Amino acid sequence: MKRLKVLAPLGACLLALAAVAQAEIIPLSRACESALALSAGPANLREAAGVLVLGNSGYETVRASSNGFTCMVERNHELSLVPQCFDERSLDAHVSMLLEEGRKIRQGVPFETILEQREAGLENGQYKPASGPGIVYMISDFNYIRGPGGDVVKVAPHVMFHAPNLSHADIGSDPATALQNRGLPIIASEGPHGFMVSFTDAPSDSADVLAYCAGELPDASAFRPFPPPTAP
Repeated sequence: MKRLKVLAPLGACLLALAAVAQAEIIPLSRACESALALSAGPANLREAAGVLVLGNSGYETVRASSNGFTCMVERNHELSLVPQCFDERSLDAHVSMLLEEGRKIRQGVPFETILEQREAGLENGQYKPASGPGIVYMISDFNYIRGPGGDVVKVAPHVMFHAPNLSHADIGSDPATALQNRGLPIIASEGPHGFMVSFTDAPSDSADVLAYCAGELPDASAFRPFPPPTAP
């Protein structure tokens, strides 16, 4: 009986610690997260796209895909929200990795550890590159993404194309030139898991996000924009 009395407070303490770990990310209602996920893609794909949201134990399916596209909100920082719509080739290459990371988030694993494990998995072949050409839509107006310095930046709407082992030299471009000329491609994460990225002129329609996420999203003015504004 005495042992049970000792274990009871210990169990309560562990549950409290788990709650703290889970509370570190921005909490979203299911309706808000679904709308945010779908905002990553163009309107013509949304109705039939699959939707995943972060539940108590990891990502859960809200709706199965009937057009080959699956949309979800990645978390890579306590304050990040990264809406993405993946094509079928991305399911094994990227979505499976994010599903695993969702479970780790809910287990209270620190983001630094999760990202270190991601890098190791990309390096050692645990996570496979896309099997062929494909696309990831990120045209939402709510791209709050962890930057290289560890802070969160508001990234402009863009489209990413699978581009394994493609370099800036291959496409005759460079980041500085591309950032000054929206639409020109940039290579992100050069190597087997690389993408060719092109920024779009305007984000997708945000009406559903504004309707379902009132009071749930962070103040965008807290994040610096990327690409940075160009001088007129």
